[in-house]
This record gives sequence, C-alpha cells and structure tokens, in this order.
Amino acid sequence: MRRLEVVALVLLSVGVSSAWGSVTIYSNLGPGDTYDTLVHGIMGPPWGGISYAIPLSFTASGDLILEQVEVAVSLKEGDNQINVAIMTDVGNLPGAVIESWSLVGAMGLFGTNPPLVVATSVVQPALSPGTQYWLAVSATGATWAYWHQNITGDVGLIAYTMSSGPWQTGGGYRGAARVTGSPIVPAPGAISLVLIGLGALRLRRHRRQSAA
Repeated sequence: MRRLEVVALVLLSVGVSSAWGSVTIYSNLGPGDTYDTLVHGIMGPPWGGISYAIPLSFTASGDLILEQVEVAVSLKEGDNQINVAIMTDVGNLPGAVIESWSLVGAMGLFGTNPPLVVATSVVQPALSPGTQYWLAVSATGATWAYWHQNITGDVGLIAYTMSSGPWQTGGGYRGAARVTGSPIVPAPGAISLVLIGLGALRLRRHRRQSAA
C-alpha cells in the first residue's frame, strides 16, 4: 500500500505542470465577450495611419507565459491587414516589441458584430508580475479598421501615434481586449520529485531483497 502511495505521489508531481490552465492576465470584455459595437478608435487611412494601444498592468503570484491575445477589431474597408504587438513599458510609453503578429483577413466587417481577432503566441515570452506592458494594434497597408471600446467602464492610460511618429499618451476608454497566459511551473522541481520517488522505491525493494 505504501508503494502505491509513493507512486501516486510521483505521478501527481509529474502532472503539476499540465494541471494548470490558462489564466486571464488582462480583460475588459463584457459578459459573453461583448464590447461596444458602435464606439471605436479609428486605425488607418484616411487619418494618417493612427495606431492605438492600451497598457496591461497586472499582479500575479508568479511569472506568467504569454499564450494568447484577443482584440475587438472590425474592418471598415481596404486590405484587412493589422499588426498586433505586446510591448514593454518605458516611462509610461510603449517600448520594445516582445512579440508581434501580422494578421491578414482576420477581421470581420464593421456592423456585423464580428468575433474577436485572436493572435496565438509562438514565442511564449515570460511576463513578470507587477510589470506594465502595452498591447498595441495598428492597421497596415490601405486598411481602414476600428478598435472597439469596452463596455465595462475601463478608463485609463492610452497611447497613440500619428503616421509612425513618436508615441503620445492620454486618458480615455480603452479598446476591448483580453490577454491570457499560463503559470510557469519549474520543470526541474517536478523531475526531482520523480527521481526521489523512484529512489525510494528502489531502496525499499533492495531492503526487502536483503532481508530475504
């Protein structure tokens, strides 16, 4: 019975990393992933290639790995091309790009209540607890797009650029979005527990053979 308990403990230790599900790092979406379908920020021509961004501030019990970004954007007209990026913060302004996505044909048409546009992380960078990050969305090419505002009353710092100029900040309603991640579970710790469990089993077996 004790051997079974040890084996169960080892198996439980091995499964720790896979038992953790995705966690919401940031979200201002309403119930059922709703957002304001009429009020929005404009991205792209004929307004000189305006880019909008929202800061993502969060506090977690441990480091997180970026998994997915979802934004409420829709296409007015044009090429249906947008860039999505997670960026560092430098003095309350967007800094270096941590990971970015160039998405073509991902947006639904304005006025049709399109679903969220999803960008899945490939790099899966680690995000530190208590650190501010920026989520930036911009239209590219001849795309005229909208980033819809949230309906949850999320008001705060936003940033924008005009024709790829320097970032400027202000206050206002933020675009609707969600960022998800997963906790970082140290693999070496799980491996150590497995080795300890296997060692205990071998030691017990050796003692039984010696006693016989």
